Amino acid sequence: MELNLSRLGWRGRAGLILPSSNTVTEPVFYALAPQGVSFHTTRTFIAGTSLQEVQAMEKDKERAVRELASAKVDCIADCCTASGVVRGLEADKAFCESVEKETGIRTTSTLQAIVEALRALKLSKLVATSPYPPEMDELEKDFFEKNGFSVINIKGLDIKEGWKLGRVPPEDIYRLCRDAWDKRADGLFISCMTFNSIPVIQALELALQVPVVTSNTATLWKILRMLGITEPIWGYGRLLSDYMK
Repeated sequence: MELNLSRLGWRGRAGLILPSSNTVTEPVFYALAPQGVSFHTTRTFIAGTSLQEVQAMEKDKERAVRELASAKVDCIADCCTASGVVRGLEADKAFCESVEKETGIRTTSTLQAIVEALRALKLSKLVATSPYPPEMDELEKDFFEKNGFSVINIKGLDIKEGWKLGRVPPEDIYRLCRDAWDKRADGLFISCMTFNSIPVIQALELALQVPVVTSNTATLWKILRMLGITEPIWGYGRLLSDYMK
């Protein structure tokens, strides 16, 4: 079998900090990213989805940053929406800035990427969906509303075990989003890096006639821009096809 060696990071190497239960982000990023981009992952332990478990996971981030820095990656992304929501926007920015200062490596977080993506698309009135329990949905709603967005509706699946987040079938995510939709909104946000929403983005954009942003598309969008890669990615939402430059 001939090996395809064209994806071994000759255009850029991205370091990812993932929750240990995430089974979605790595295969999704490799499927969508242009050739020549590679992803290098370290994990921080988390078993569930509660606020307390997210806070406990944060204690492992320093170790994760050191590991990625030792690989001399070109950028770092802290890939957990809930982490940013728990920190708050200013503390999340401060975390990314501290990593950059310590390592000299450009750093983003999923939440920073989401806010940038929503603003690039000029979205202000959102419907949000997630696999999270109500306490995390309420924190997320509060975060967005404190940072200039109106959350018309938010609906989650109340999943409490981390490994189950990535097992939700895309058709269930599609139904969740259609059930939550409110025509007063100008965009749909699908939260969580461990939620396999990528297969339904295009169908939702066609059905709702608004942009759909997910945690994974926003994070990949930001990573590619940090690497100076601006070519469009078609079929997975307007963010990746129309807003790469």
